[in-house]
Amino acid sequence: MANYVLKDIATAEEFDLKIENGDIVIEQEPLALANLAAFRIMTEPGEWTFDPAAMLGLRRYLGGANTLELRERIKRDILLVLFKGLVFSHNDIVIDIFPGTESANTAIVIVEIKNINYIDSDGNERNNASVKSTYYMDTLTGKLTFIDDII
Repeated sequence: MANYVLKDIATAEEFDLKIENGDIVIEQEPLALANLAAFRIMTEPGEWTFDPAAMLGLRRYLGGANTLELRERIKRDILLVLFKGLVFSHNDIVIDIFPGTESANTAIVIVEIKNINYIDSDGNERNNASVKSTYYMDTLTGKLTFIDDII
């Protein structure tokens, strides 16, 4: 079981700052963990100057044939980037990749971070939370969509 201490600036689609009532929104875990993982998965290697090698760039897998080999390589590469310099352990992450139902050119990537223990904004201890992030890839059109979802 892992313990995480993390607060983050909330982001909207395309990682824009989330603003409510004129203020930047700060989010509590586990959404902060989902956004941190999504940032590492979506950001291209070299785009983040503090640790350029710690990014995956999921978009780089677009345009290839949607094969089992590609899905396995994506899964392996996501695990590698999430373990690099982060507090995630192997038991905390589950990755599922499915061929999309719309066409042979689509894939759905689901990354789940489990066993999250944290203190909520009211000061209550929360145990064994998990968060799933879903990425929809269309290799033909080059479309990549990120959706976060707290369980």
